[in-house]
Amino acid sequence: MTEEQKKLIAAAMAAEHVAVITTVGDEWATSTLEAFAETPELDIVIILGEGTDRFKNVQTRPQVSLL
Repeated sequence: MTEEQKKLIAAAMAAEHVAVITTVGDEWATSTLEAFAETPELDIVIILGEGTDRFKNVQTRPQVSLL
């Protein structure tokens, strides 16, 4: 990824404070609106409660979609 691409992505992420996260469970996919933050390296940080289905899904299947 070029520096220009990183700047464009960082600007888009800074303009938004929520995203739809989709995880896959044992039977179906689940989508929820979640607040997020990003690191300078463009990693996305989402806080999920340990008892939630989303947390369990991410632990089992870490591939998620964000919109």
